[in-house]
Amino acid sequence: MFGFMILAGLDKKEIASVSAPKYLMSLLSVLLLVTSLIMPTLGASGEAAGSAEGTETADGAAGSTENSNAFVFDSAAGDFSFTGNAEADYYTVWVYALDEEGQEGESYVAASSRLTGEGEISGNVDLSELPFGSCHANLIEFRSSGEASEPIVQEFTVSGKLSVPEFKYVQDGTSVTVTLCADTLSAYNDKEMLTDIDINIYDESGEAVQTETITEDDLTAVMMGPMTSYSCEKTITAEAGNYKISLTAKGDGDLAEASDESEQIELEVADGGTSEGATSGYTEPEGGPGGMMH
Repeated sequence: MFGFMILAGLDKKEIASVSAPKYLMSLLSVLLLVTSLIMPTLGASGEAAGSAEGTETADGAAGSTENSNAFVFDSAAGDFSFTGNAEADYYTVWVYALDEEGQEGESYVAASSRLTGEGEISGNVDLSELPFGSCHANLIEFRSSGEASEPIVQEFTVSGKLSVPEFKYVQDGTSVTVTLCADTLSAYNDKEMLTDIDINIYDESGEAVQTETITEDDLTAVMMGPMTSYSCEKTITAEAGNYKISLTAKGDGDLAEASDESEQIELEVADGGTSEGATSGYTEPEGGPGGMMH
């Protein structure tokens, strides 16, 4: 402090006349000046260090959504691979279907076995029960401490060809009622989707002479406790004659590819006459008519 006063231009007598409180105030002023100069530098260094530390945490195994394990998932076959590390007790792959808001369901649809080890690990998940739509394959790391990592997520889409619609018909005069098989409804609801379905009517030469459409509006819902029972039928009018009738699910042009055409079955339409027929895959639901759709 004495040297600072000399530099400031004070001689020894002037310095000697300075009281102790003024010495103290001057010293505090100098300290505040020095502190104000160096704090921004220290603050910037601290922010940089904190940022680096945060990045390290985000990229670490626990609490990570980054693909630090090089997780690869084949949505066609259900095969996967990733790199295991020594800190993990075991890994598992859980596959979820997403709802219309893009949220995972309450429980997974498919899962791998527990996977252990270090280095490259591979396995397979059975995707046969996944519904059409968006899905997540989640790689989750579990540790002996009970800690589980945030999942490493691979999003993919399930699509495919709709099941062939099995059906029966009941003819009464020129009125023909077509009923979808309960198993077909279940397939469309549980794994696929209900789209418009064409009713194809061919004459004896094999030429299509009439096409009608079954839509979602033709569904009938009946509450059965916590479940809902659905049946689907369509009544059309046809001119008298001998025909063949079949059904084709049209698909949505995106996830659901049109089905193959169903079996063509004989249909005779005659005033005052009645008849019925069904495809070979049609089965009556247990407990009465109506298939289950959730």
